Amino acid sequence: EFTQQDGDLIFVGFKRNGGLSIYFGEDPVYQFDDQSRLRRAFKSDLMYRSQGTTLTQLKRVRTEQETVLQSRDLSIEHCKAFLSEMTTTLTTFLSMLQEDRLIVGRHVSQSGESAQALIKRVITSIETAITTKTLSPALK
Repeated sequence: EFTQQDGDLIFVGFKRNGGLSIYFGEDPVYQFDDQSRLRRAFKSDLMYRSQGTTLTQLKRVRTEQETVLQSRDLSIEHCKAFLSEMTTTLTTFLSMLQEDRLIVGRHVSQSGESAQALIKRVITSIETAITTKTLSPALK
């Protein structure tokens, strides 16, 4: 957990398989696989999931009778724009981490990893995600 100077919280975690998840408050959220490839994202009340070569945008539409999940695959241009915006957000976060401009809150590590070691692992994962800019294989 990191706190920005304005008080906004950023939560960072790793799944058992090593995949990184970053929650910038409630929005946006980016989830990566163990190779730092984007798997899922949540932005502006929309969900996104990897299709390998593009992202599928998912939107929940609720009525009194039912909830429907509408989906559409992003065009290559829209996918690139989404990844570019994500890269900008991650680059800003990375700079804040590298320049110690965040307050480190609680951290939990099942392996006994120190906060500093955890931050180094987060930095490495973000750097890889920024440089690869790739999507994980399609999610089922």
